Amino acid sequence: MSCGALAYFGKLQSLKSYECVCHSGWEGKYCLQEIDECLSLPCKNHATCTDLLDDYKCLCSPGWTGVDCAQDVNECDSGPCLNGAQCIQSDIPGEFFCTCPPFFTGLLCDLPYDPCDSLHNPCLHNSTCLTQSNGTASCRCSTGE
Repeated sequence: MSCGALAYFGKLQSLKSYECVCHSGWEGKYCLQEIDECLSLPCKNHATCTDLLDDYKCLCSPGWTGVDCAQDVNECDSGPCLNGAQCIQSDIPGEFFCTCPPFFTGLLCDLPYDPCDSLHNPCLHNSTCLTQSNGTASCRCSTGE
């Protein structure tokens, strides 16, 4: 047997003995085994590691970024909240929430909201619902009620 194509002869111990010196990414007596860089668990935060030749690649879980998935993503940097809403970064990686301006609702403040529409109208006994400029409702009672 001789050293693999990805090695070169090292010290010649005797005429019948030699040592292979492996190129980067290979190991074993004859340098025929590719090193699995994922065995050292280089990817953090539940990322998936893919072994490459003399390298590895991490596929990060949501909320994480970087070569080894060790950096927390600031989800607000991408501007996910709509209609002038304020984005608040959560302490939990991968999460954020939006504080909606008046007249909008939904996770991203993408849904129009009228506090006086038939689904939300808080007024009872035939009172009139009035939409306020801050997005809240007030009720005007009918005369005599």
